[in-house]
Amino acid sequence: MTLTSRRYHGLRSRTVRPRSRSQRTWSVESLERREMLTGISMFDFGMATSPVATGYTGVNPATTFSSTLGYGWLSGAIDSRDRGALAGTTALTEDFDMTPSGTFAVNVPNGTYNVTVTLGDACYAHGPMTVSLQGTQVGSVSTAADQFAVKTYQVAVTTGQLDLGLVNAGSSGDQACIDCLAIAPTTTTPPRLLLRPSPTSSTSARRHRRLPPATPG
Repeated sequence: MTLTSRRYHGLRSRTVRPRSRSQRTWSVESLERREMLTGISMFDFGMATSPVATGYTGVNPATTFSSTLGYGWLSGAIDSRDRGALAGTTALTEDFDMTPSGTFAVNVPNGTYNVTVTLGDACYAHGPMTVSLQGTQVGSVSTAADQFAVKTYQVAVTTGQLDLGLVNAGSSGDQACIDCLAIAPTTTTPPRLLLRPSPTSSTSARRHRRLPPATPG
């Protein structure tokens, strides 16, 4: 992952009142520290104890957005699951965060980005799940059990913050599930995602696929 952080200072204004009527009123700007991610940003969603794919930044339900961190869950009820090291999964796809309606935010320089989101669950079907960027719906995704949908959308950021919204548009009780997220300026090559084990790698660490519980969860 090519990811660096850059600090910049936003402006927070306050008014200085004159001591006499002959003096003017001045507006003084104080500086607010803010963390901004540059380059290609890649996030692996899951539980706090889940493995994080090499080159990715781990995200779990407790990763709450702050200006100093520069990324995190901005809103919504967020939960997570780890299905374990099942055959056919990787560190990116064995675990995920899920929400009935939530927003994940990342501070980035203004510009145009390719946003690649991977949705799905190794054990259960989900959907439709709507995907929004900067408050505008850009897609609707449904996945079968053990299917991982990879969708890339282009978006222009003009506020210094990229907002990804996920909403369950399916049956009551279902949730939108996100496995990983990659944000790349359109001037760079999007990263390659390893969603299935490499044919040349050892599979001994991955257990045989087991039957899921009777109900999703």
